[in-house]
Amino acid sequence: MVADLFVALLGLSTPLVSAVAPGLELTCSLNRATQGISISSDGRKFLSQRYSTSDPPQAVELLNDNSTRLYPNVAWNSYNSSNPNSNPRRTFVSIDGARIGPDGRYWLVDGGSQGVNGSSKLVGVNLTTDAVDKLYYLDSIIASSSSIDDVRFNAAGDVAYLSDTAGALLVLNMTTGKNILDNDYLLVGDIFATAWAGLDFSGFETGDSVAVFGSSPVGLLAALCHTPRGIRSILDYEPKGVKRSIDCIGYEAVNADLKHEQNIVINSMVSVTAQGGGIGLIGWFTAPGSSSGTPRGSTMSPTIEFPISDFFDKGLSMRSGAVDVLPSAPGAG
Repeated sequence: MVADLFVALLGLSTPLVSAVAPGLELTCSLNRATQGISISSDGRKFLSQRYSTSDPPQAVELLNDNSTRLYPNVAWNSYNSSNPNSNPRRTFVSIDGARIGPDGRYWLVDGGSQGVNGSSKLVGVNLTTDAVDKLYYLDSIIASSSSIDDVRFNAAGDVAYLSDTAGALLVLNMTTGKNILDNDYLLVGDIFATAWAGLDFSGFETGDSVAVFGSSPVGLLAALCHTPRGIRSILDYEPKGVKRSIDCIGYEAVNADLKHEQNIVINSMVSVTAQGGGIGLIGWFTAPGSSSGTPRGSTMSPTIEFPISDFFDKGLSMRSGAVDVLPSAPGAG
């Protein structure tokens, strides 16, 4: 198998193979430059062969008698740039990478040709039927001056990671066929990092009980970091109060009657937080003033009533402010 791999990849002659690695046995020789070999779980061997000075790229299966056959068929290996009837969407234009995926398919990366629509694609061949049954066109997710040249998959086989010659890494959702854009990572890059910072602001340590105020995306993700309980159940199960409280609401808090009450959350946090505990404020507490973007901004007072005596007597600490997400999610920048 080692000899097969070595010779198939490089197409070396017998003397050179012996010179490079004595003991290797030449099992076959190839007339075309071969870029890579992929071996299926049942031992089938597939070779990707790029352009030579005169021949188009092709994919072949290496048979047991060391002969090859075009794979998956002649049609897919028939591209001719000089023939206007040659269809770049259904032929290999430039095979730049290939491998067996976790789903058992033989996947080929066709980097295509700049300016040739539909030529850049990811092609999946079903090894049971020897037919293309998965096809993703990539023109819309790559820069006009670059191309795709390789692929890897996650363990489930539903996400493909494609390397770009410009240095980018593109992520393809193979269920929807769409590129996973930066916005899809918002929960990781911003919202989750903000929720995590709320725990840090409160002084959280492993084993601490925590109350999270607010069921916004930030509050829900803060809850994933630590299982919270509502105020009433907190007082039932934690009669001396919780160790940490996190505000994920801010100035826009409302009371049980759904009336705007700016200080209800921060007062409740002081009430339920135990002696020596900590409070983290990541809800927004800046009074914006009225503008075209915040027409009711003036209803937010820049000051609120605060139970300073209880806060002082309990020896509580509090940290607040806008969150810098980069320490928690470096890729967000």
